[in-house]
Amino acid sequence: MNNQTYNIFMLIKDLKREIKKILHIKVLSDENLSLILGQAKSHIETLKYSSRKSISYQIAEKFIESYKNNLKNQFRDKNKDAIKFIIKYQDSNLLKWSNSENSIMNFHPDLKFNYFKKIDTKKKAYWLGWIFAEGYLCKDKTNNIVKFGVEISNKDIILIKRFTADIGYNLKHKHIRKERNTIMIYTSSRVFVKNLIDRFTIDLNKEIEEIIGKKKSKNIELPEFGERKLDLAFLLGFYDGDGIQGETAIISGSKIFLKQIKKRYNIIHQIRFTKSESFFEGRLIKGSAWRMSLGAEIFNEMMENFENSLPRKRKSFKTKEEKVMILAKYANKRKKFRFIKEQLEELVWKMPLKDIAIKHKKIYDVSISPALISQYCKKWNINKPNRGYWKPRRQIDISD
Repeated sequence: MNNQTYNIFMLIKDLKREIKKILHIKVLSDENLSLILGQAKSHIETLKYSSRKSISYQIAEKFIESYKNNLKNQFRDKNKDAIKFIIKYQDSNLLKWSNSENSIMNFHPDLKFNYFKKIDTKKKAYWLGWIFAEGYLCKDKTNNIVKFGVEISNKDIILIKRFTADIGYNLKHKHIRKERNTIMIYTSSRVFVKNLIDRFTIDLNKEIEEIIGKKKSKNIELPEFGERKLDLAFLLGFYDGDGIQGETAIISGSKIFLKQIKKRYNIIHQIRFTKSESFFEGRLIKGSAWRMSLGAEIFNEMMENFENSLPRKRKSFKTKEEKVMILAKYANKRKKFRFIKEQLEELVWKMPLKDIAIKHKKIYDVSISPALISQYCKKWNINKPNRGYWKPRRQIDISD
């Protein structure tokens, strides 16, 4: 039996006694008590069974509130004592949320309900960014509960494994959608979801329709954590969800979100509109979206800041400054290198054009092609051997 201070059996016993007084009857069955409380006939029997099965079982908050409302509607002022026992049960069991937390613990005993309550590590910031891109929130209108979930391609299962390990989610309860080749996980934990809602900075009650499914991506705004390392980890998480592999570009349904990123990181690239029904990462995106390149400098800093991101998207890009330096270095080498007509006239009869190119690569550390040498010969009217000239001859050692 439940060993809590004031358990379900005590509550049922006290409610029966008070309601029998109000109705002036001697016997009140479990079925009739269920109906008086506004529930199905088997409700009380189900509570008893569940309580015997698990000592941590508690009555869901939605049922508790329903009990109160039905007693008020049926008995008005006579219900005071009965409602006192319901309140006593709430206080005794600290039902701040609902029984869903306890039932969830049966499936996910290590789930960290408050994982996103405070974003104080790069790992948490990274996962939050990833959720901003890949996560969804949907509302069950029947019980008014919001469910959080993530559905991604099987090729990125490594992220699901890492994420579930970090939040304590039991991956045994994942859902495979073979027709779409995806993996899905979800939870209806009110604590976990509320902490996420707080990170989205959206009022759960006032704007619930704005955070569901695709509408969520159109209304997100950039959070600020006060530390650049956390901001960059968040941005990387978002890139791993909605970034284009092999490029520095990210895509979002919210232009405001991209504008905030552009401003925070002084990005010079423009935000461009992406037409609906375009292919992205091998999947069809429906609806309007916006695209912006982060640029090599921010992208590389983002990668260096957090190393445990999606492997297939990890890359280092050359910045404009680095590209200019490479071109300048190459140009200087070219300036030092000059063919001399007399020298070339002699070389073309000593070795094939390919060997001349190799020899000059060793001397000047600059790559030239046989085609370029041939152009010099044409420019200076230098006669060179016909094709096939070197085949029967022993080639000269170009290392001399």
